[in-house]
Amino acid sequence: MRTRMCLTMAVLAVVLLAGCGKSAVPEAITASHPWVHPPTVEDKKAVNLPPFLVYRVHPEVLKETIAELDKEPYVQISPAMASHFTKSDVHVPAEMRPFLIRGLVGGETDITVVQSMQGLWVKATGSDVAHPVQQPLVVLIDPTPIDIFVTLEPKS
Repeated sequence: MRTRMCLTMAVLAVVLLAGCGKSAVPEAITASHPWVHPPTVEDKKAVNLPPFLVYRVHPEVLKETIAELDKEPYVQISPAMASHFTKSDVHVPAEMRPFLIRGLVGGETDITVVQSMQGLWVKATGSDVAHPVQQPLVVLIDPTPIDIFVTLEPKS
């Protein structure tokens, strides 16, 4: 009887320790927000847009731009609207067009916009992904994007 009880206790201890081990391993944290839309596959031929083609929308017009992007992930805009939304003088090269697109930030955030055959991917890495905030962007690109992907991952 004592051997059976010791064996049962040993099995229970192993089961409990195995169960605790799973929860002790931190899972990858990603932002949860309606604008989060990760790409299904990563395009190996995708290129990062240079920073001079990507502008953050100025805080004074955030409400206006968020309302514009409520139903659609991107909107083509005029060069004048691009300057208005960024509160800077945006020079649009002749072969490009300005678009207002969705983006997210979380605390101190770095944003990279990747262009691929699938569309644009706004890859943000932030210090606080638990509290994502909408941060629309103005990008100068050609051609018109097929889709807009948005992710917010924790900084390493």
